[in-house]
Amino acid sequence: MVRRLALGVSLVCALLQLGPRVARADEASSAARQHFEDGSKAFSLGEFQTAITEYKAAYKLKPDPVFLYNIGQAYRLANDLPQAVFFYRSFLSSMPNAPNRKEVERRIREADAQIEQQKIVATTPPNTTVAPGTTPPKTEPTEPTPVTPAPATAGSTTTTIASGEVIVAQPRKTPVYKKWWLWTAVGGVVVVGLGVGLGLGLTRGGSSAPDSHFGVTPVFP
Repeated sequence: MVRRLALGVSLVCALLQLGPRVARADEASSAARQHFEDGSKAFSLGEFQTAITEYKAAYKLKPDPVFLYNIGQAYRLANDLPQAVFFYRSFLSSMPNAPNRKEVERRIREADAQIEQQKIVATTPPNTTVAPGTTPPKTEPTEPTPVTPAPATAGSTTTTIASGEVIVAQPRKTPVYKKWWLWTAVGGVVVVGLGVGLGLGLTRGGSSAPDSHFGVTPVFP
């Protein structure tokens, strides 16, 4: 009987201690929900810094990994890419089996690439300031990549365009029947042939039966 009474008293004490804890947990959950709703409203309005503040407050009250993803999204749209990458990675670390893991990993790759590009732009000289009343220092323009011209051949022409590129125009091939040496040779053969024909005609006493390397066709038997 005494043991049962002691057990009952212990149970009542435990419930009395648990009551405030449950109440505080409910209050924290309710407050986290309110921060989440306020952050989502700010996010929809494009007020990303306010959304970040609200989501962080919600995460402190209720450490749900989804808040980390929301914070990363808000930082990305606020163009704070390093912070966006940090919270995206924190989200994947807290939820390795997240259903949107591939999408988050793609966001991380894209953000990393943009961060590297921004570093290149930020470190490109000149990086000095200009005092009032002075003019900025003169910088040399970037030289274009030289183009090696093709070797010119006999009869070809070269043209230089504005970009500095040299274009070699190859000579147009002349048809065989238009070449001067061909007709010179043909003319020589014709002249020689006429001379030989005349000589033979004179030798034969003006015979009217012409000879030909194709053979002759007799008119009379």
